[in-house]
Amino acid sequence: MTPARRRAFRLLALLGGTCLGLLGAEGIARLVIPAEALQVVENIFARDPDPELGYRFRRDYRAIAFGVPLATNSRGFRGPEWSQAPARARRVLLVGDSNAFGYGVPFEDTVGEELARELSARTGTPHEVLNLAVNGYTTRQQLRLLRAEGFALQPERVVVIVTENDHEPPLIVDEAGWLHWIEFSPETRVGDASAARLAPSPGWVWATRHSRLAFWLQLTLARRALTEAHAQRPPLRSGQPGAWMQGAVAPGSISPIVSEGVASPLRELVQECQSRGVQVIVATLAAGPDYRRTVVALEREGVPCLELFGLFPEVGSEEELTAQFGLGWDVHFNAVAHARWARGIADLLEPR
Repeated sequence: MTPARRRAFRLLALLGGTCLGLLGAEGIARLVIPAEALQVVENIFARDPDPELGYRFRRDYRAIAFGVPLATNSRGFRGPEWSQAPARARRVLLVGDSNAFGYGVPFEDTVGEELARELSARTGTPHEVLNLAVNGYTTRQQLRLLRAEGFALQPERVVVIVTENDHEPPLIVDEAGWLHWIEFSPETRVGDASAARLAPSPGWVWATRHSRLAFWLQLTLARRALTEAHAQRPPLRSGQPGAWMQGAVAPGSISPIVSEGVASPLRELVQECQSRGVQVIVATLAAGPDYRRTVVALEREGVPCLELFGLFPEVGSEEELTAQFGLGWDVHFNAVAHARWARGIADLLEPR
């Protein structure tokens, strides 16, 4: 065999071996990579037969949403299956909206899971935190959820995370599972900011259409970029760290819209917990005066309250807080913030 033929033979052998290797890898990928690992979805909700709740997450659902894997249980909430009654663990219920749910944060790093570990470590007794938070839920929906299902789970404690948009009208879900503002139209959909970032780039389009391995690899790299996005944002600098949340709340009345939409149902929620012998903690992610006055009023009535923004004394504004502790690709908060919330809430439930 001439040198030229030997080189051609080696090249063909190399190409053939590479093709066989890729085909083998693709075959293995189709066997071991589950279909849900390749889904990037936004329509993850389902209508609820209870008109006061309106919707919840799809039940027993697996997908990628908000940049991270999402798994729901048979009740339509994030996390594993729950027993009706607590077994060998002190049970805490967590209610709220997307912040309590853990938008953009892996489940094991969310405030609920961090809180369970923190309480277990402090007390030496196992704790479980059931995450009943649903994106977009208002305070009235949270109250209804506790009455309809939450208290039947026999909690010892309830943690409510209130967000500054909880007074707004409830969202609605269409038959396909898309969340909407008030009316059904493509323009009213409440989008997932991660979906566009996880879509295949032009260089990946052909490969991801034909190869499960290529699609999985592209998603893995894109999701890693999402989790690292916040680290690439330079923090702002402030001359007065923490001053924006350390001042006293100015006296005044609570606006009718916040009073009706948040303060009133929140007080009902607190009273119902107390009547059942369930300890309740109210934590807020709200810097607005009406929300802060609501917290002050509850504290005067003896309700343990925590302003979560106040747990970040090193920042001097809400913009700086988002820059340092946000996801980077969305206004929601990262795992570092969730861990700090958990420690602050644990300080109220089980002081060091």
